Amino acid sequence: MEMEVKPKRQPGILVVGPMARTEPILRQLEKTGRFEFTYVLSLRKVETILSTKPSVVVLHLAAEREQADEAFSYLSLLRKQAPVVVMSSTPDMRLYLSAMTLGAFDYFTSYTPIEEASRVLDNAVSWSRRKAA
Repeated sequence: MEMEVKPKRQPGILVVGPMARTEPILRQLEKTGRFEFTYVLSLRKVETILSTKPSVVVLHLAAEREQADEAFSYLSLLRKQAPVVVMSSTPDMRLYLSAMTLGAFDYFTSYTPIEEASRVLDNAVSWSRRKAA
């Protein structure tokens, strides 16, 4: 008798950003059964974000550059708590460079293949576990 082995869910992935719930790639990642996300819609709820002690923070950037700049202003604070993976709705090299320069763990866009986005999140969770040990 064969038993089906279900992939283990990754705990504590917090997604921050006002439009994050509408991202198809996040819904696809959840449907794999490996990821469970908690959403916080406003960056201004930083105390709430930090009190949840997430393993990983996914910082979702809106399409407007001004909103992305506001999100980046929280990046250094968030990364003290957990690795921050920045996700953008648009493939914009300037956003990528800004995110990585400011200390993001990694970066992907809505157009990233699901396998690659999954790998990025797995790596961030693994790094977080190693750091906690």
